[in-house]
Amino acid sequence: MKYLFAIFAILFIAQPVWADHELDIYSMENLFIYDTFTKGSALKTIHIVVLDDNQPLEIAGSIQSHIDANVDAFANYKKYLIALLWNYVEIFDLSNPKIPRLVKMYKLEEHKPWPGHDRIIKDGNTFLLLSTKTSSRLIMDEKIEKWQLEPFNRTEEIHKSTFVKPIFPSFNDFQPFVVEESPNFTFEVRWKTKQLQKYEWSHEKYLVKVRKSDSTIVSEILLGKVVETGGN
Repeated sequence: MKYLFAIFAILFIAQPVWADHELDIYSMENLFIYDTFTKGSALKTIHIVVLDDNQPLEIAGSIQSHIDANVDAFANYKKYLIALLWNYVEIFDLSNPKIPRLVKMYKLEEHKPWPGHDRIIKDGNTFLLLSTKTSSRLIMDEKIEKWQLEPFNRTEEIHKSTFVKPIFPSFNDFQPFVVEESPNFTFEVRWKTKQLQKYEWSHEKYLVKVRKSDSTIVSEILLGKVVETGGN
C-alpha cells in the first residue's frame, strides 16, 4: 500500500507524509484513516476504514484523540499509526481496526518558532516530527519499550523541505485521487460540490469504491464537508 500523500520526492530522505487539513486523511496497508471533530468538543476522532473488495465501505473502528489540536501529520510504522498534533504525538495500535488502541503519547520539547509546513519525514524506523515549535526524532521498534524520542537540531536541508507545500486532493481538483487499487476495484477520494446560496458552496469529500469493469460506484462513505463562501 503506498503512502497517500508522498506525491513528490525529497531527495535527501525517503517518504514525507502529511495530513490533509481540508479533512485529514491517510492510508496504510489496507486501511484508510480520516478524522472528524467530536460533537460538542474540540477533540478529534480518528476513524479507520478497511479497504476490502468483498465488503462495502464502512467505519471499522474509531478512537478519540486526547489532544485538543488539529492533526498536523500522519505516518505509520507497520501496524502503528503516528499522529502529530502541535506539540504532542500520539501512537495508535491498529492491528485490530475494530478496536484501535492508544499505546503511547509523548509531549514534544518546544523551541523557537520555525516557519514552514508541519510534517513527518520517515526513514526506515526513524521519524522526524517537524512542527512550528518542535523538532523531534522518534525511533521505533517491534517492542514498544524500545521506542526512543529525542529532540534534534534541524539541518538547513531538512528545514528547507518544510517550505514545500504538501499537495492534497482539494475541492479545486476535478480528478479523483486514487488511494488504492485491486484487480477489480479502485478506491478513490472525490469531492461533490453543490451551490447552497448565491455566494456559498458546499464541498463534500467522499471515499468511494469504483468497479473497474463499468466505472460504477458500488460503495461510498462521506468523510466530511467544507463550506466555501465568497462574492463581492
